[in-house]
Amino acid sequence: MDWLITLLQGIGYVFLHPLFYIGFFTMLLIGVARVKRERKDFHTKVYDFLDETVISLLPGIITGLVISIAAIGLGIVVSIELLMAITVIYLLAIATTQVRWISPSFVIPLVVFGMLLFAFGPRTFSAPLFGNLTFEFSESLLVYTVILMALLLIGEGVLIRTNGHKNTSPKYLKSKRGMLVGGHESKRLWFVPVFLLLPNGVLPGGEFWPVLTIGEQGTYSIILVPFLVGFHQLIKSSMPVPFIQQTGNRVILLGVMVGLLSAGAYFYPYLAFVAVSLALAGREIIWIRMRQQDERKTEHFTPQTSGVMVLGIIPRSPAAKMQLRVGEVIVKVNGQKVNDQLQFYDALQKNSAFCKLEVKDEDGELRFAQTALYDGQHHELGVLLLKAEYELQNSVV
Repeated sequence: MDWLITLLQGIGYVFLHPLFYIGFFTMLLIGVARVKRERKDFHTKVYDFLDETVISLLPGIITGLVISIAAIGLGIVVSIELLMAITVIYLLAIATTQVRWISPSFVIPLVVFGMLLFAFGPRTFSAPLFGNLTFEFSESLLVYTVILMALLLIGEGVLIRTNGHKNTSPKYLKSKRGMLVGGHESKRLWFVPVFLLLPNGVLPGGEFWPVLTIGEQGTYSIILVPFLVGFHQLIKSSMPVPFIQQTGNRVILLGVMVGLLSAGAYFYPYLAFVAVSLALAGREIIWIRMRQQDERKTEHFTPQTSGVMVLGIIPRSPAAKMQLRVGEVIVKVNGQKVNDQLQFYDALQKNSAFCKLEVKDEDGELRFAQTALYDGQHHELGVLLLKAEYELQNSVV
């Protein structure tokens, strides 16, 4: 019963954390900005502005629970001063509007380097509700911090690999030659709530806060900390799924390497600074290398010599029901060859009650897709195509 009460009160603590509200507000801003850009490109939204929040919520919670089990199992104990420092750096990262910097691989290294400022003596500050807070350098706290960072970094890689490619947003881009091409953008912010141990008595009203006794190590409180993990990737040289999964694999590998260094920090504390340096530099290098890899290759979503390439599919539309997929090439509409949007639209109008498409998939195999059209649908299938050199009144057909 004490465990249950402690757990529930620890969960309740997250609603007092500013990152909980600021994180959700940032998610909403990301969604609103995406919808605004999609309306500019296609005169319609592709996904709802809450899409990023909805599809990110459950994977982030599951990842947080796994990290919590590992963190508590390893006996990681943090301090309220450390959590407040992490919160401040998170707020600064959010203020930059660079989503990829809202990540433990950037935030925690900056906090660790800040711990060096207190290596030669404690520093005491006064904080509302918490009273006097003493920031001091501790080898054990340093080791616990970098191990937690390694766990979060591996979790970040898993989230990118499994969730980062879902519902990527199509967009128009200019090629190096100034031609109109297409691309896909993934901009995601995950909540990763992690249960952590705090020494008993450091929370406000601590005498009423249930505690856990762990062997002879002492008594601890449990709190739920809402870590944020940001991801931003633009892909124009390939399909988004394999590209983003490759990024996730590299981040997971980086997290494992950082974890090994963190384990070594138990015996050689100076390795903790090597670990955070590797995390900070490695995560940035991965982003730069993936961007360079994308820019070196030829654009994938380009005008076709025969047919029109699918750049995006609007959910719950006739195109979605026909199971059209991004990257496929529509060769014929109602038996008529099409090479641009105008020809696509004209062929669609020839039969206002039925639509039959001849589609070439990524392997070059032809297949047929068909559906009945109802009143109000004959002009719109919900498939997003590249614009021709001329401007159309509407970019979705």
